[in-house]
Amino acid sequence: MKRIAYLIACLSLGLTSCEEKVNALHFNEVEKVFEIGKESELRFLNETFEIKDKNMEVQTLLTDAGKEIPAEEVRVRLVKDIEISGEWTPIKFPVREFDGGGHIITFDGIRVVIEENSQGSFRAGLFDEMGDNKGTVVKDLILAGDMTIDAKKREDYYSLSVGSLTGVFKNGCIENCTSKVNISFADNKDICSSLWLGGLVGYLNIYNSTIEVTLRGKIVNEGNLTVHPCSDVHIGGVFGSVTNYGKIVIKEDVCVENKGDLTVQSKAENKSDPNSIGGVFGQFWTNETDIEHLHNWGNICLDTQNTSAQFYIGGVCGELIPHNYERIYPLDLYNAGNIEIKNDLLAEYSTIGGVIGSFGGSSFHQVVNEGKIILSGKGNKNISGLLGSESAIHGNCYLHSCCIDKVGDYPIWRIYDQCWSKQIPCDKNHQTNHQK
Repeated sequence: MKRIAYLIACLSLGLTSCEEKVNALHFNEVEKVFEIGKESELRFLNETFEIKDKNMEVQTLLTDAGKEIPAEEVRVRLVKDIEISGEWTPIKFPVREFDGGGHIITFDGIRVVIEENSQGSFRAGLFDEMGDNKGTVVKDLILAGDMTIDAKKREDYYSLSVGSLTGVFKNGCIENCTSKVNISFADNKDICSSLWLGGLVGYLNIYNSTIEVTLRGKIVNEGNLTVHPCSDVHIGGVFGSVTNYGKIVIKEDVCVENKGDLTVQSKAENKSDPNSIGGVFGQFWTNETDIEHLHNWGNICLDTQNTSAQFYIGGVCGELIPHNYERIYPLDLYNAGNIEIKNDLLAEYSTIGGVIGSFGGSSFHQVVNEGKIILSGKGNKNISGLLGSESAIHGNCYLHSCCIDKVGDYPIWRIYDQCWSKQIPCDKNHQTNHQK
């Protein structure tokens, strides 16, 4: 209401905007950082990018002293809380560092419009994409509010990566970031060929073997994600999908948590690729050895619509699979959210695990489930209290005795094809903290 009153006051004075036109950003010469405290200054980043991109110029950012700073040196720091409203074009300017300074960017019901007759691959969030070859640092940032992805104008097929921070993150570090953004998307025309959706990042795309993504401190999502109806999805409370041929560090000094609910309505018939849905990660393909401290309290609700689509669903991770037959050592994976399936789960190889849906090549320590699995229709054989079902090509898994399903409605895991997978004693003294 305050914002509406303020806008009315501006209009009564004959002004088209309550903020002055931005022609440059204030640059702190001592700390070598651009300081931003207004919506218009955030939008200026994109305005600068679009002008230079159109004219095929090298990307630089203008200081208030008239100096051009190369994109690879651009550091941005928030100095105030900022509220963004109306239609939003995700920022494409390739910043080297984005420091939230503990401030909040609030999306006041923003809409990201998927345009007609444009590129077939879209990314949505505060940023379009982050992480060039030199890496990007994002830290101490809070995102809040509501974001709607509007694809009503779109008439032909497209793919979409969505996260409150960025659609795609390729290289760098995310440290102490929280999303409280409610994100909603509807594919009413059945033309979204693939969706990667995460509360913070849609797609951690670490394809190059020379790059690295590090998660540090508290990485938290508290926003609700709503998708209906849609097909070919990879949805995670924090990260939608990870494809990792480089290096991702999720170890020791990090805790990745989801507290938001995931609500998904399917409409796809059976296709070649399964859909993956998880409380923290939707899909996780990795060549890393250590994955630690992933916690979920959010509920997952999937309405299958009685389609024949295949699903991998887990309280923490929908699918956790190693590349190149590597070994994975997950530690401290915790789920307290319920998994509810409405209508029948018809696909033979669909799988549900209280913590992990589909898995392979892993040695699990301190995997704990306290969430219920609720079926309103028919299920299948691949439903387990901890681990859904083992990949036929990534066997040799170990479940240590420190792994516990506290609900007990289903077997703790399913082993079919690989007889050498087994449960074994644990001699370690694990220290964990699962307080919400």
